[in-house]
Amino acid sequence: MTEKQAHTLIIGLVKLFESVELLQWNEQAIQQLFPSTIDQQLAQSLTD
Repeated sequence: MTEKQAHTLIIGLVKLFESVELLQWNEQAIQQLFPSTIDQQLAQSLTD
C-alpha cells in the first residue's frame, strides 16, 4: 500500500465513522458500504 492509498483509506474511514455517528446506522448497513472485494473479517473488525 502506498502512502497516498493509506491516506485515502484513513480519510475515507474517518468520513465513514462520522456518518455512522450522525446517522446512527446499524452494523449491517455499514458493512454494505464496503466493496465486495474487501476481506470480510476486515470489514467486520472495522464495524465492530
